[in-house]
Amino acid sequence: MGKIKKGEFFCGTSNIALQGNKSTFPLDMQSKSRLTYYSTIFNSLEINASFYKVPQKKTFARWAAETPDDFRFTVKLWKEISHARSLNFKSEDLSSFMDAVSGTGNKLGCILLQLPKSTGLANLEKTEDLLDQIAESQFEQTTRIALELRNP
Repeated sequence: MGKIKKGEFFCGTSNIALQGNKSTFPLDMQSKSRLTYYSTIFNSLEINASFYKVPQKKTFARWAAETPDDFRFTVKLWKEISHARSLNFKSEDLSSFMDAVSGTGNKLGCILLQLPKSTGLANLEKTEDLLDQIAESQFEQTTRIALELRNP
């Protein structure tokens, strides 16, 4: 029997949930960003802000620079794409989103596609098309996708 391969485990929150202000941080972290301190505790972060407004590529790059090499970001897909009526979104919106996300470099853990409750089996083909388009938007590595279904 073959040896069991060990995987990587990433643990984090869906936002930077740190109690108190920077004066409560360890002394060597008080002059650093909240993200830098967070990354000493966790090795992953889900970015929810990208659901409401797409951060600039340079913002993603700054976040990547503030974290260690083994840190990963899960980036929630912009609602203008994931929640477009019947998934009829503009393909240029997806291209712009993926270009911005490429600022994370090799620190992209996955793209989180959260579908609205209104997306059901009737939208299966369009959902598959969207997943394919995201997967084809590879930049430095294969793009992993997490799919959150909200319609049982």
